[in-house]
Amino acid sequence: MGNMSNKASLFPAIIMTILLSLSLSGTVVCNIDPCREVPATDNDILEFLLNLYHLEAELFLRAATGNGTDDYDPSLAAGGPPPIGSRRATLGPLVRRVVEEFGYQKLGQLREIIREIVGRVPPRPLLNLSTEVVADFADAAIGRRLIPRFDPYANDNNFILTAQSITYTSTVSLVGATTTLISRGVRLLVAKLLAMEAGQNTFFRSYLYQRANQIVIPYNITIAEFTNRTSELTNRLAKCGLKDEGILVPRSLGAENRTDSNLLAADFNSLAYTRITKEVLRIFYGTGNESRPGSYFPNGANGDIARRYIQRNG
Repeated sequence: MGNMSNKASLFPAIIMTILLSLSLSGTVVCNIDPCREVPATDNDILEFLLNLYHLEAELFLRAATGNGTDDYDPSLAAGGPPPIGSRRATLGPLVRRVVEEFGYQKLGQLREIIREIVGRVPPRPLLNLSTEVVADFADAAIGRRLIPRFDPYANDNNFILTAQSITYTSTVSLVGATTTLISRGVRLLVAKLLAMEAGQNTFFRSYLYQRANQIVIPYNITIAEFTNRTSELTNRLAKCGLKDEGILVPRSLGAENRTDSNLLAADFNSLAYTRITKEVLRIFYGTGNESRPGSYFPNGANGDIARRYIQRNG
């Protein structure tokens, strides 16, 4: 009888060991907790981040200059398909210059990520930066179809509302990445990327904060309210609680519950929020499901982590 009891007590440990072994080997394993990161190597994380940097590089460069990443360095695509939908935006001189600078910075950051990846570099995934994709996101955030449709390339305010949301999600993704990395070299690279990404996002949030009470024309919605609605949508899509906030918040969410300004989104103790890969994909796919691509990545993101989720759905 004692022998049987010992065997029974060992059974859960054996199952957990098998599951961990399968997950680390790349075998698709169902991760029950929607807010818990899957086991991943440093290389997996770098491949995942590559998707976000391709997205931002194309958005910034095309909007500011009319040329995309391939016009500056086609080797960065690693054989991936050309992006669709992006175009030169109608921007003022200051915003155009800053966005152009950010775009050039993305080129260097892409090279550094690629340089650190061991083995074959995943090709750039198909990116869809069309007005329709962003307009669909805006409709979902506001809760009705906007007429005329929201156009991220129409003016400074619309573009920065879009860029702010994208760079914020990338920023908290980088924070999440730092918790899983092992190699000192990769940790240092991600720390440097995080500093730059946070700086870019802060520029966009500062711009919007200074115009918080302006109307997003012609929708009779203030910029502050627009950021609140898009933040609420990303939180719903990510499914892991409050981690995205607008530029004005109730005092209960402000620093030390003493302010409604929210230039830097942060948690109760004014620390940065963090998102895992599943949350980021749920947001950028626009589906709330890391296994169901759409929106900015119509065929899904590339790299081992993203493809494992899609295989699970298949």
